[in-house]
Amino acid sequence: RILRSMHNCGMTARLALGMACVLLAGGTSAVVLRTPGWVPGASASRRDASRGGVLVAAMRLASPMKLRGGGDAIDVTGDGGVLKQVLLDGTGDELPLKNDDVCVHYVGTLQSDGSKFDSSRDRSAPFTFKLGQGKVIKGWDEGVATMKRGEKAVFTVRSDYGYGVDGSGDKIPSNATLVFEIELLRWNEREVTTDGGVFLKPLDQKGTGWRHPDRNDEVMVKYEGRVNGAVFTSSTNNDFELVKLGTPTCP
Repeated sequence: RILRSMHNCGMTARLALGMACVLLAGGTSAVVLRTPGWVPGASASRRDASRGGVLVAAMRLASPMKLRGGGDAIDVTGDGGVLKQVLLDGTGDELPLKNDDVCVHYVGTLQSDGSKFDSSRDRSAPFTFKLGQGKVIKGWDEGVATMKRGEKAVFTVRSDYGYGVDGSGDKIPSNATLVFEIELLRWNEREVTTDGGVFLKPLDQKGTGWRHPDRNDEVMVKYEGRVNGAVFTSSTNNDFELVKLGTPTCP
């Protein structure tokens, strides 16, 4: 018995990936939904399902979801809640971890009409937050954790990974799907200069005491400089050497 047909009424439905079905381009796939089941938009189906029936839905893929830029989607969460499209590859293999202080630039728009509701770039001020602590929407915690340093990506965030039924302020309505272009600048780094030229990222070994060398002191250091992962300078024999700060010979 046919409960409802969108084909007959010329309608289409948008489905999230991750349902128990296979959609074939230009073809038809059969989906068996064991009760309690769900068929898009069919209240009669829910009533029928409550009686213990087995529902079979025949679906034809009208058109796949297009991401901004036309690239392929990476399902970050496995349920279609956060989809990722890489615009610019990052460097290295390291990813930020939970509790890391990550620094990003972002632009947020509504998927429905493309209107912009927030942008750190408009303020010329990167945004820093502690990853995995619920300081931002769930979609951000999930998505940024997959990024490398310098990577730029577009994340399509379903409402349950965003602001849900409540929305946010006047610009984000209830149950809105959000699109964020995010660039991961760095994490766990402290700005040393005031112009963004030098950042300090502590490694595993911490120093002792409270004193710091002055600008013209002589110090014993072991160092290594890299560009895009390639070493361009290092201390002699990869060991400690004497360096006078503030001089032309100082690395």
